[in-house]
Amino acid sequence: MSVSIGTLLLFLLPFAMLGLAKSQDVRLRTGSISFSNHDTSAQQGQQGGAAAGDSSTVASRSASISEPTSSLDPLAYRSAEAWGLAPLLRLYVVQYSPEGGSGSSSGSSSSTGADASPPAAGLLVSAVSAAGGSVLSYVPDSSLLVVALPEAAAAVQRDTGAVMVELGSEHRLAPECAPLLMASAAEIQQGGSSLSSSSSSSSRLVPWLQQQKRRLLGETVTGSRKPQQVHEQQSNEVMHSPVLVPDLQQCTKGEVKQVRLQPVDENEEGSGSGAASGSGSASRRLVATAAGSSLNDGSSSSAQEVARRALLRRMRQLPLADEREVPAALAGAAEHAARRRQMAASDATAAVPPPQYELLVELLPVSAVTAEAVAAAEADWPGAMSAAFEAATGAPVGTCMPLVSAVRGFAGQAMVVEQQSEGDAGGAVAGARLRVFVCEQHLSAALDWLSSQPVVRWVSPRMTHTHRNARASILTQSGSLTAAEYADPVGDGSSGAEAARRPYWAAGLDGTGEILGSGDTGVDLDNCYLSDPRYDSGAVAGQLVNVTETWTSSNGNGTVWWRPDDRVWRPSDHRKLVQYYLPAGCVYGDNPAQGTAGHGTHTAGSMVGALLALQLAPGYNGSVLSGAAGEAAAYGPTVLDAGSGAAPRAKLSVVDISLPLVRGDPEAGLQTPEPVDDVYLRLHYEVGARVTSDSWGTDINIYEETAQAYDAFLWRNPDSIAFIAAGNNGSDALTPGGSIGTPATAKNIVAVGATYRVPAELGIGPQVLEVRGSTPGTDGSTPTEVLRLSVYPMENPDLPQLLNIIPLGSQVPLVVADPPDACTPLTNPAAEVRGAVVLAVRGECWFYQKVLHVRAAGGGAVIFVNNVPEMMDSPPAPVYPNSNYYAAKMATSVISQGLGQWLLGNASAGVELSLANTVKNAGSDTVAFFSSYGPMADGRIKPDIVTPGVLITSAGAKGGITGGACSPAQANLSGTSMATPHAAGHTALVRQYLRTGFYPTGSPADAAAAPFTPSGMLLKAALIAGAKSLQGGLAMALGIPMGPPPDAYQGWGRLSLPDTLPLPGLTPAGFSLQVADRGQFTASGQQAALTGITATGKGPISIVLTWYDYPADVNSPTQLVNDLDLTVGLGGGRDGSPPQSLMGNNPEGALRPAPDRVNNVERVYITHPSPGAALTITVTAHSLPSRLLSGPDALLPQRWAVAVVGHFSGTLASELNPAYVRQGQLGTRGDSGGGGMQQATSSPPPSPSPPSPHPPSPAARLPPAPKKAAPRPRPKGAGKKKRNAGAAKSPAPPPPAKIQA
Repeated sequence: MSVSIGTLLLFLLPFAMLGLAKSQDVRLRTGSISFSNHDTSAQQGQQGGAAAGDSSTVASRSASISEPTSSLDPLAYRSAEAWGLAPLLRLYVVQYSPEGGSGSSSGSSSSTGADASPPAAGLLVSAVSAAGGSVLSYVPDSSLLVVALPEAAAAVQRDTGAVMVELGSEHRLAPECAPLLMASAAEIQQGGSSLSSSSSSSSRLVPWLQQQKRRLLGETVTGSRKPQQVHEQQSNEVMHSPVLVPDLQQCTKGEVKQVRLQPVDENEEGSGSGAASGSGSASRRLVATAAGSSLNDGSSSSAQEVARRALLRRMRQLPLADEREVPAALAGAAEHAARRRQMAASDATAAVPPPQYELLVELLPVSAVTAEAVAAAEADWPGAMSAAFEAATGAPVGTCMPLVSAVRGFAGQAMVVEQQSEGDAGGAVAGARLRVFVCEQHLSAALDWLSSQPVVRWVSPRMTHTHRNARASILTQSGSLTAAEYADPVGDGSSGAEAARRPYWAAGLDGTGEILGSGDTGVDLDNCYLSDPRYDSGAVAGQLVNVTETWTSSNGNGTVWWRPDDRVWRPSDHRKLVQYYLPAGCVYGDNPAQGTAGHGTHTAGSMVGALLALQLAPGYNGSVLSGAAGEAAAYGPTVLDAGSGAAPRAKLSVVDISLPLVRGDPEAGLQTPEPVDDVYLRLHYEVGARVTSDSWGTDINIYEETAQAYDAFLWRNPDSIAFIAAGNNGSDALTPGGSIGTPATAKNIVAVGATYRVPAELGIGPQVLEVRGSTPGTDGSTPTEVLRLSVYPMENPDLPQLLNIIPLGSQVPLVVADPPDACTPLTNPAAEVRGAVVLAVRGECWFYQKVLHVRAAGGGAVIFVNNVPEMMDSPPAPVYPNSNYYAAKMATSVISQGLGQWLLGNASAGVELSLANTVKNAGSDTVAFFSSYGPMADGRIKPDIVTPGVLITSAGAKGGITGGACSPAQANLSGTSMATPHAAGHTALVRQYLRTGFYPTGSPADAAAAPFTPSGMLLKAALIAGAKSLQGGLAMALGIPMGPPPDAYQGWGRLSLPDTLPLPGLTPAGFSLQVADRGQFTASGQQAALTGITATGKGPISIVLTWYDYPADVNSPTQLVNDLDLTVGLGGGRDGSPPQSLMGNNPEGALRPAPDRVNNVERVYITHPSPGAALTITVTAHSLPSRLLSGPDALLPQRWAVAVVGHFSGTLASELNPAYVRQGQLGTRGDSGGGGMQQATSSPPPSPSPPSPHPPSPAARLPPAPKKAAPRPRPKGAGKKKRNAGAAKSPAPPPPAKIQA
């Protein structure tokens, strides 16, 4: 018997949805804000006769509003003229009533008080604006974050009855900072802790920090990394790197044997080099290889240090010990480094300056924080912070003087918010950002000081970003993969074999005219899959030129971006590249010797890789071809092989973001140009890339500034779609909130998980450990098996491995230690423990003590249950104190807290557990064990889709771009890094399908062909609508079958072109696609109805609504801002079936359907629609809180798109549907058989020109900058970019559907 995904989701969802219940409190990630404690009526009654203009009187009217502070750090704000009123601003949270409210402009006490309703949204926003305040962001439910002067906030409260609660410094610190707020070893050695020396800091860091402190002081916290599952080139952080997967073997059949492990000899300590294989030993002691493994597992001091170290390993560093390590793009870094080295040279005890760690400080995004203020912060804050550090630690700062550097644009222009009109306080998703670098011993004091500054909105640790196919293309294009196709993915080369394996390529959908964007470790241009015979790849480095273009910020903050230290090569007609962009400080090329693992070349090849026939022709020596010969070669025949990419005729925009390899690190880090939304993603957008693929991120499962930046970019640019690898932490099972890593946590992107790509009929799969549970039989009857669950313990590689000591096809008892923590001798019956694997809870004592107690009881191995949600950063090492010698040669490992608690719960309920060594059958419907899972902490569905990502063959980097004859090198890698470019490449085919007239019938020659340029929202909707259900397939991380989508592992299913795009000869007759693209809402309550299609009854119908949502506040526990609803009315069928009303994201047949208030994707799936049933698709704007916010982004309408795939007839009768518009041109609308809502007449979307086989590199013009109050001086040509001739422009979208308010 196996456990179902649904059963385990019942275990996870209470955690995922924790704290989302509606109440009077406003819930933030940093804690709850209670409005019930703030009664304004008494204060207002006492001050009723005060003059409205008396600021001292107004400020005293509310206990919620504090007086302007007089305790500003004089060193920080000594440039008073530069700062102006900014330090007097305060950040408030205020509730509103979406339905109205009792607030009024009269300010009467009858409308105020703790029991009064909040004011109406419109009244509140108007009052804030009139008082000179700014509405920054929305926090569910019905709350706003507002910036205003205290007297302005008091006026708003008086005039509307709103309760304005000021956010203290504890609500400006990201919860991830908690480990850094503890005293470090370095601070202890200096004789003090910043927390202990600042009593005010600890008292005000409530409630979240107090909870974090209790957890950290009572339990060990570490990071999440599984060394045995990641690529051999490890880094200090789990990212979307390629992962090692077990070799596929023939599946285990028949009953497993019951065995017991050989108990570990009590007289043997350690085993030597043979331990990893479970063999004997040549030495008495085994020396541990893991540094720091002697930490006490139970003491509070080691717990906080472990947690701190885990976070420090993930954070960005500024080494600065060598001139070559100074980041060129970091303003002031060179001078800072020179000053530190000079100071170190004069100090014999500090010859090498210690590294400094980066904190991101976001200032209030309002116009009061000017460029002059940012410059003052850069100049004055280091000195002010140094004084605070010395006061906190009692030691001089020395070489650890902090660096404060702003993210800047042209000529050093700070990224500040500018007024859009007279009196406008400004507002934006993000304002000025400061990169602050401090030494380890000063981190807690720095966080305390920074969060206390009134101009600071948010402080967070900066995390390092590092990395996260022919058989796969068969599976995605044909929908299935046979054993014969798996063995021979190419076939005999005939057109018939090609059409059967890759029907969309055979139809001409090969990516021609499409451009994809990717940021990665660069590209090996010597590789034949990516090289062009007309270019000498060895000379490309010399053709990289400094960037001269400038461009205006898209978020309305007035910044003009210019990156003169970056270099770029934009070839006029390279067959694969439209751009190779190298940011300052990054390393050109993709050289595995530099710690890249060939990652960028592999992902690029997965998207667009293609071998040219010429490159493999006998006698070709790699010489550069020109003229007609070069043209014929570059766009001539290609050779299909196992490494061919998904879109072999598409092109790439490459941003090489690989950092120099730091000495001692095996893997290079990645760093995108910043800001991500306004620079990195715009670099791709500028050259025409509308599909981007990013296989990098962090393993931190939160919504932070990078995820927010992706959402902001897509909110502004709905014609784009972004794919991001979900992460490779799937084996950290049953972790509440899932294991998706940021920025795949963003709402608007497509997070991609990984599946196997082998046919199930082969009966092969990975060798895994499987927990089996049974209940004892009654009266001697056979025990009943009640569960089977695959587990992937993080094992110590120095010690015996479980898969080696448990024979294949056998199982051993799995028993729970008594006591559970194994800190004292076990009291289990000797016969129970002898030769068994013992499950023990982590904490309270040393690992070696636990292991010795298990060994003394006769146990054969120990698996620790982690005692905190975050997985350990490294496997447990049972070594003696203050040594690196292991206490015993015993298999030692750890599993996640969620999985361990679930197993402990079953054991306490009487289930007898065992651990088996078996081989699980892995088919094409199997999600890989490493693929990160959801749902997100707020309940959102992630990943969005899955695609093949196990042992993917693609282009391989050989190292060093030299030119000459190209290299046909290939590499086989696994990971969600490999699945993501596969999804992006095939989405380019979907975009080409829609753009070149295959829509709606699958034939561009059809008179009804309606070519149009789709939005990214529509592409996302189409992919999800056509995603193939993996019901019945295995989620290999648990080894259990999945149910119907969506779920935490498959998301909405596996990307499948034949279930999305009608194609004659492939898809069944009557299979259809209909769309409505670029709908717009501007007010809550608006509605659009789409009619005109009728079910045929021959198969299912899938209707998907997607919208790019406004970016959420990083302190909000729930990320959805604008909420749309999808409902589908299904009329009565010819078989007499009654009409139905179906609501998005509810199971079919739900007795009490409820609207989804979490996701920005909604689907209605009808498995068996009655023939003749007419469909009415209604999209409703339930609420649009973004319309209440300040700034240009908030003025944009809420755009949306709908895709319908399945078995139906007719045409969606909407001007949003190009097929319907085309019918109007042809005069055939009467043939559609459908009615529809009244539409505004419009011209059809223009058809793009037929793409040439090798289109010139397009460079789309940016939208004009918002009007600014005062123009800034710019260089000649600033704000304008040079365009290539023939640049492609996206057709104008059709007008929105007529909406019903």
